[in-house]
Amino acid sequence: MLNTGLRLNETRLLKWSDVSLEDGELRLRSETTKNGKADVLPLSPDMVEILQDWRRQTPSLEEDGPVVKVTSRLLRCFNDDLEAAGIKKCDAAKRTVDLHALRHTYAQRLNAAGTDPKTMQALLRHSSPVLTLGVYIHKDKSRMREAVAALPQLRPTTNSPETGEALRTGTDDAPVVSDEGIPPRFRQEKSVG
Repeated sequence: MLNTGLRLNETRLLKWSDVSLEDGELRLRSETTKNGKADVLPLSPDMVEILQDWRRQTPSLEEDGPVVKVTSRLLRCFNDDLEAAGIKKCDAAKRTVDLHALRHTYAQRLNAAGTDPKTMQALLRHSSPVLTLGVYIHKDKSRMREAVAALPQLRPTTNSPETGEALRTGTDDAPVVSDEGIPPRFRQEKSVG
C-alpha cells in the first residue's frame, strides 16, 4: 500500500494473476476498484524485486491466490508497529494514522520526488486533481522554505565593485527594466551624485 497507493480493499482483492513482474505492472480489475474501472499501474523497480523475492520464497502461492492476506492480524501488527515507533494513532489536528494513511504517504512521496500533479492524480486514480492536491498533498514548511530559496535572486550574484559600478551607471549590458510595481525595499539602489 505504501509503494503502490492501493486502497485497503484493492490490496485485499489483488491476486497474483493481476501482477505482471515481467512488465512491472499491477492490473486492477474493475470489480476491485472504488470507481469500478479497470486500470494498470506501474510498479517501482524495488517493488518488483520485493514481489519476485516473495514469489521465490513461497513457491506454493497460487496464481489466483491473494498477493497479501489482509486479516485483522495485519491491523494489529500495524498498530503495534505504530506504538513501537512512538507514533500516536491520532494527532493534535485529529488526523488518524491507519492503513489508508499509507495512501497519503504514497502521494507525499510522489510529490517529494517531483511528480507533476496530473501524474499523481492518475497514479492515485482520482477523478479530480482537486482531490489529489487538496486532500492527499499536505503542506510542509521545509518544502515551502526550499521553494522560496529556489526563486531567482533579485540582486546581482557577485558583490565586486565593478558589478556595483556597472549597475549604478547602467553599463552592465542588462536590458532596462522598470522598477514600477516593485516594492521600494526591493528596488535597485540608485547612486546619488
